[in-house]
Amino acid sequence: MNRERLISTFIDLCSIPSPSKKEAKIADYIRRRAETLDLHITEDNAGKILNGDTNNLIVKYKGKSSDKPIFLVSHMDTVPVPDTDRLKIIVENDKIKTDGTHVLGADDKAGVALALELMEELTEERHKARSVDFIFTVQEELGTLGASVLDPKIVKSRAGFVLDSEFDIGTAINESCYKKKFTIGIYGKSSHAAVSPEKGVNSVKVLGTIISKLPTGKIGKDSVINLAYIKGGRTTNVVPDYAELKGEIRSYNKQGLSRLIKKVEDYSKTETYKYGARAKIVWEDMYSGYTISEDALCSAIFKTACRKNQTKPVFVKSLGGSDANRLNNMGMECIVLGLGMKEIHSGNEYILKEDLIKAYNILYSIAVSQITSH
Repeated sequence: MNRERLISTFIDLCSIPSPSKKEAKIADYIRRRAETLDLHITEDNAGKILNGDTNNLIVKYKGKSSDKPIFLVSHMDTVPVPDTDRLKIIVENDKIKTDGTHVLGADDKAGVALALELMEELTEERHKARSVDFIFTVQEELGTLGASVLDPKIVKSRAGFVLDSEFDIGTAINESCYKKKFTIGIYGKSSHAAVSPEKGVNSVKVLGTIISKLPTGKIGKDSVINLAYIKGGRTTNVVPDYAELKGEIRSYNKQGLSRLIKKVEDYSKTETYKYGARAKIVWEDMYSGYTISEDALCSAIFKTACRKNQTKPVFVKSLGGSDANRLNNMGMECIVLGLGMKEIHSGNEYILKEDLIKAYNILYSIAVSQITSH
């Protein structure tokens, strides 16, 4: 491993804005690195399908080892950042961060940087490594959209690792949730707010009563609901005839998801009936959950790599989603590796150089370690 190159690559990537749908500069960066190494690059049609400016990229490395090939996944996009040519990245001793006015983008530039460093080392030194498909996806932050349109036939390997988690180094997510978004539209009746308010049905008030009834946050250990966005009405002198709430629900199992769906629908029905309004609820499937056995091939490779680095392998479940949700449900079995990024999706986001290096050491061992149990 070239530590300086890894850190420099990570800082370069974080300084390049790449919000969802605008990942082209990062894709160009990856292409240049792969072309320099004479690696084969494939891209799909994700940009056109998803109305973005670039596609999913797949870079293929042909290894010398007879061990089963793997795939590595990282996403090129971040949550929104300022519209500028370059973002300022601050390095304070071991910590890499920003000035707090925007995200760092370690989610998931850390994953991209680790993949590129591995690509460089395996190609330069010709280790006896597995064959690796490096997959770089678009629009993950919008609901794992890039992964949703990836053609699994492009990738021969069926065991892999998603480089995209804030958990500590040596941790892997092997269980994740089902997720649905919902929109509750409340249809009331407009009237003059001063002359004849009694003739109206106030959709904002009806929606407010529904919101007051619905639970928020974690529901037990297995589910969560978030009420995220509301709008309604037009002007203060008219009783509003339409109001809307958007939110999402997540659960590790279909039963928990069904219970939350029923709560949303029952409270909406009860309150609208009480006030003489009407509710329309639209559900959008985002992704399905998955559970990967600790004895699966990807899990076995991960455990071997951790032990080679004197790190105890830890498996966890998460209510956060990732490209792994899409890929596992396509038959591309994978787990999500902890990279040590902290306070993601906020101006306080940071990562330690030491954690980047530790994560790389495990990733390198994944590529070169041999296991005997499979």
